[in-house]
Amino acid sequence: MLIACLCSEAMLPAQSVEPDGIDTAFRFYMVGVADGARSQGYLEDNGPNSALEFYIQSENESPEPIQVKPGETSDLLRYQGSREFAIYRSIGLDHLGQPILKVLSTVSLPQGWQGGMLAILSGRQGVRLFPVERQLNPATKNTALIVNVSPLPVMCQAMDEMLGIGAYQSKSVSLGAVESDLQLKLKCAIRPESEWRVVYSGSQTVLKDQYYVFLLVPNGRNYSYSLVRFRGE
Repeated sequence: MLIACLCSEAMLPAQSVEPDGIDTAFRFYMVGVADGARSQGYLEDNGPNSALEFYIQSENESPEPIQVKPGETSDLLRYQGSREFAIYRSIGLDHLGQPILKVLSTVSLPQGWQGGMLAILSGRQGVRLFPVERQLNPATKNTALIVNVSPLPVMCQAMDEMLGIGAYQSKSVSLGAVESDLQLKLKCAIRPESEWRVVYSGSQTVLKDQYYVFLLVPNGRNYSYSLVRFRGE
């Protein structure tokens, strides 16, 4: 699984783009467990994670190779081009030694999304991309975005608010009541059959005047999800 995030650091000068295009910087984040979080026994039995290798391509630019491992982020990347964004895999080389590219996955970058986190989820059904706002600004200040990175809808209780979040969808919750530090209590459940099953229950410390992104991710065990946390930048 993968994911990407827009950052404000090291921003490059803006360039002209088509009216329906975008010019931004971001990082990919691959959803998964990083090698550093694995036990030594697991690594000895299974070896280190393999990186997902792919390319991105801005308008009038050469393809740029990217490598991302589970649980890790890419370097800061610049993209300029259509909001119909694609990542590619190489299927060989042409007579000039340049990669021959085939689309691996696409996503329509929504209007208003100026970068942030692009989540790439890699699994048996292929590769999915999730553009996620990562920027702390007046619109996101004192909110938390909960992203359901799973094929099943979830029902979450965040503090006193109930949120129904569809498969591969997201919803925001207000943190306006935060005075200083607050423990954001979160409980989420799925209904794979006739009964509801709690897949995550815990709390997160959040601060006043901040913005947070929480990825709700199935961890491979039955009815158990993990929460991956990012702070707005």
